[in-house]
Amino acid sequence: MHELTTDVLVVGSGGAGLRAAIKAREEGLKVTVLSKCSPGLATCTALSNGAFASSGYGMSADEHYSTTMEVGYHLNNPSLVRALSQDAPMRLRELEQKGVHFKESHTGVVVLRRPPDSGRVAINALLAWARTSGVDFLNWVTAARLITEDGRVRGCIAIRQDGRSLTVNAKAVIMCTGGASAMYKFHDNPSTIMGDGYALMHRAGAALKDMEFVQFYPLIAIEQHAPKTLIQPFLGDTGRIINDRGEDLLEKYCLTDAKPVAIKARDRLSRALYKEYLEGSNVYLDLRALSDNEWSNPFAHNVRKEFVRYFRADTKPVRMMPVAHFSIGGAGIDDSGKTEVEGLFAAGEIACGLHGANRMGGNALSETLVFGYRAGASAAHYAKEAHSTGTSKGAIVFDPTPYSDGKRRPIEALAALREIMWNDVGPVRTQKGLKQALEKIDRLTAEGVRSADSRELGMAVAVTNSFCTARAIADGALARTESVGAHYRED
Repeated sequence: MHELTTDVLVVGSGGAGLRAAIKAREEGLKVTVLSKCSPGLATCTALSNGAFASSGYGMSADEHYSTTMEVGYHLNNPSLVRALSQDAPMRLRELEQKGVHFKESHTGVVVLRRPPDSGRVAINALLAWARTSGVDFLNWVTAARLITEDGRVRGCIAIRQDGRSLTVNAKAVIMCTGGASAMYKFHDNPSTIMGDGYALMHRAGAALKDMEFVQFYPLIAIEQHAPKTLIQPFLGDTGRIINDRGEDLLEKYCLTDAKPVAIKARDRLSRALYKEYLEGSNVYLDLRALSDNEWSNPFAHNVRKEFVRYFRADTKPVRMMPVAHFSIGGAGIDDSGKTEVEGLFAAGEIACGLHGANRMGGNALSETLVFGYRAGASAAHYAKEAHSTGTSKGAIVFDPTPYSDGKRRPIEALAALREIMWNDVGPVRTQKGLKQALEKIDRLTAEGVRSADSRELGMAVAVTNSFCTARAIADGALARTESVGAHYRED
C-alpha cells in the first residue's frame, strides 16, 4: 500500500490528537490517526502526572481565566483562555464517564493513580474511547511533509519504518505532534518530541509565533544510577532548594513569596537554577527535615518511598536541575483550532496563543481535551463541506536522495543540536550566544543528515525538520530583546 484516503487526518496520538479524532469520528467521518510509534505511549500526556487545571473544582471560571492571563504576562489570546476556563469542566466530566477517577485539588483535579501511571490512565481511556468510536490508527510512521494544493492542505507524506513512503489524502489535517523539548540536551519529554511538526506546518504556509517562549521545569531529580524523576511541586515549597555552599536559593533569588514556586514562578526558578549550573554549582533539594505530615500531602501519591528508594532522600539532598519541559509558541489558532492555512488545524502544544509568555501548571492537559475537541469539531465541519478534496490523486513519490550523503547520522545530528540549544538557547540567553546558535544550526543544516539504511530515513527526515524549528526558536529569542515570562535575555 502506497496511498490511502481518509476524511480527517490527525498527526499525533497524545491527548489532543486522540480527543480531536474522537470528536471528528463522532461527526460520522472517516478519521485516521498517524503516530510515530504505538499510539498514545511516547507522548507527553502519557508521561504526565495527570494534573488538569480546571474551574468547577477549587476555582471559578473567572479565577481560572485571570490566573492563566496573569501567569502568561497577559500576552495570551483572551478568546482561547476564555474557552479553556469555560470548557474544561465539561471535557473532564466526559473523561470521568470513561472510567478515569480524579481527586480534587485547589486548581482542578489530579488523576487518582500513582505516577508514572497517572498520565497513562488518561491516555488509555482516550485510546479505548477512540478505538470503540471506530478511529483508524496508522502506527510507526513519521510525517515527512504536508501536501498542499492551491494554498490548501490535503494530506501528508509519511515514512514507514522500512523507509517506504505513504501518501495520505485527507479533506482536513489536524496537527497534534506536541512540542520541541526533546531537542534540548536536558528535557523531560519523550525522545520523539523533537519539534519536527512545527517545520511541517511552517512549510505548508503557517506562520510560527512566540517560538522563543520555551518553558523549563525546575524540579527534576538527576542522579547517577537512578531514573530521571519529576519532583512534585509541593516538595519545592516544603523542602529546601540549596547549592553546594548550602545557600537557600529561594532566598538568594527572592522567590520566597512565589508559592507554589514550581507552578507560579517556574520560569524564574528555572533561570535561578540554570545560573547556578553556569557558575559550576550543583543544586539540591533537601528533604531530610520534612515531617511525616509534610510527606503525606494528599497529591503526593506516596512519593516518599520512591525518593528514599532511588535517591536516599532521607539521608542526603537530592541533586536536581531544570529541564526543557513545554513549548509555548507554535502555529496561531482561533478558538476553533483553525490555523491561517485552509484545511489545516492544530491542537495541544504545537498550537500558539493560549499560554502567552508562560504556561500555568495544569493547563497543558486541560488544553489537550478542550482544544482537541474543538479542533476535531471544526475539522469535521470543514471536511463535510470540502467535497472535492481528500480524493486520491495518486501516490506522491518521496525522494530520499537528500538523506543519502549528509555528514552525520540522525542520532549524531540530534545530539549536536541538543548541545547547541541547551548551551545557547536555554533558560538564560544572550545576543552573542543566540547568534552563535544560529550559525551552528545553519552549519548543521548545510552538512545534512545521512541515513545509513532505509530504517533510518524517517529519523533523518524528522531531525532535518527539527533544524528548521530550532532556528525559529533562536530567531525569535534574538528578535525579542526584552525579558518576559519563559524568555530571558541577560544583555
